[in-house]
Amino acid sequence: MFAAAMLTSPEEAGKKLPRSIRVVALAHVACLVACAVACANCEPSAICKVALPDPLASSCSCNNLVEGGGVKLSCKGLSSTSVFSSLEQEELSHNNIADDEGGSSGDRGGSGNHKMRRDVAQIVIEDSDLRNAILDDFGHFENLKSLTLTDCRVHTLLLSSIEGPLFRTLLRLDLSHNALSSLPNTSLAHSAPALRAFNLSHNDFAVPPDISEFYHLEVLDLSYNRISEDAAQEAFEGLPRSLRYLNLSGKRNVCLHYNKSF
Repeated sequence: MFAAAMLTSPEEAGKKLPRSIRVVALAHVACLVACAVACANCEPSAICKVALPDPLASSCSCNNLVEGGGVKLSCKGLSSTSVFSSLEQEELSHNNIADDEGGSSGDRGGSGNHKMRRDVAQIVIEDSDLRNAILDDFGHFENLKSLTLTDCRVHTLLLSSIEGPLFRTLLRLDLSHNALSSLPNTSLAHSAPALRAFNLSHNDFAVPPDISEFYHLEVLDLSYNRISEDAAQEAFEGLPRSLRYLNLSGKRNVCLHYNKSF
């Protein structure tokens, strides 16, 4: 728009510029106008502030988050969650090489991975074939607030037995549209002590999972599972006092909502 205003008329432009240059200039203006129209609704978050390394570049995109800062990774077509743990292993390898060669921490090749691990606040994985999802693979993202694995054909959720919380900052976990029938034997509540919202809808649960130790959980969605009416009633026993909303509705089970009044 601004570039177009610089040319008052074709006749005046013709007096000032040779024909070949005028054609190029007008084409450039047209390109700028088209780009301006195409990006009229673009947000400042369009350019990600971290570069995706090779393991993720082919399957993931990256956007800066406007609210709260940080970075969002959106991935499709993955066959394993190990691609995320490889980032930490690659950084450790680079750091060891730098130490052996006497390099400083600022010269280490893994610094880019460390920046991504520090800045990523949301990870969304969808339309994938994960089958076995290993939550430990996401544990090195230092400020992760939201993790989504949806429509990923996950039937087994794995979590190693470790000391201390793995996801100190995680507030939202979405595992909807998978084939889960149980949660890891290792306490997920202990690994994600700050969790506020947990989406397990559209899975294969016949019995509601034990959420009694999620002391900060406010929202639990178990809709569209195989939970019977009796099992649904039992779900009200042992609920954390923090829970405000429990959804057990769905075509395959009883329609039941729990709303905590204050």
